Amino acid sequence: MLKTHFDAIEDSLAIKAKIPGNSGHPNHKGTPRELFIKEFLKSHLPESCSIGTGEIIDCNSKPGEMRSQHDIIIYKSSYPKLDFGGGVSAFMVESVIATIEIKSTLNEQGVLQAVKAANIVKSLAESFDPQLHNEITNRKKPEDIQNYVIAYDGPDDGRKVYNWIISSHNKLNLINISLPVGRTEKQEINSNSVDGIFVLKKGFILFANQPIYFQGQMEFDKENIAHSWVVGNQEYGNLALLFLILLERIGADSKTHVMYPAGYLKNHQMGTIYVT
Repeated sequence: MLKTHFDAIEDSLAIKAKIPGNSGHPNHKGTPRELFIKEFLKSHLPESCSIGTGEIIDCNSKPGEMRSQHDIIIYKSSYPKLDFGGGVSAFMVESVIATIEIKSTLNEQGVLQAVKAANIVKSLAESFDPQLHNEITNRKKPEDIQNYVIAYDGPDDGRKVYNWIISSHNKLNLINISLPVGRTEKQEINSNSVDGIFVLKKGFILFANQPIYFQGQMEFDKENIAHSWVVGNQEYGNLALLFLILLERIGADSKTHVMYPAGYLKNHQMGTIYVT
């Protein structure tokens, strides 16, 4: 049921994206496509979180300093924000659950920009009392902010996008993290840049610490072969996969029951999956 619903939305988004494609200015193409994704998220995510646009600040941020602007910021509704006007706000890092960058057509430069912005977000300092936080949530530290990209178009083979990610890490002098063997061990290590890239109707690339674990990953584990990324080439299931990952992340950050997202994809026939 859930997958069929999101597959229909993935089809709908791909069709809607053709309307602003007739415009002659890049902003007139990109802005409506951002709104399409925002409308989808607002109508499907729980009321405990909200959707905004703007920048993320921490306890060390200073007025007027350069900061990345994020197309979509998913944040906890219970937290305040700084309204700059025009629909742009500043969000405290402690309130942010995830960011999503929207690309009309994904290319190498776009991946580089997304990797750089994600790394900056993951470098922000959260202000919290470890003892108090542990007493309230039974966790040693807050959950890491997730950073995703949704593209309306891009390469047919996700392995090309994976190579762009690795190339971007090298250009920015970022470590290409090598995750250990084992599902539990992987989930204890956070990405230092993007957590996933989704190209509608074509596939996805995910850092391998995600809650959803694929058959190819299990086979690698059996052979004691480490892997850090999962690449999937498939026409359907991409939006459903992102939604379930976001839902699990939202639940993990609260005291509510944490769902098992893979259960909703148990009948989904995956496309071609590569583990690297």
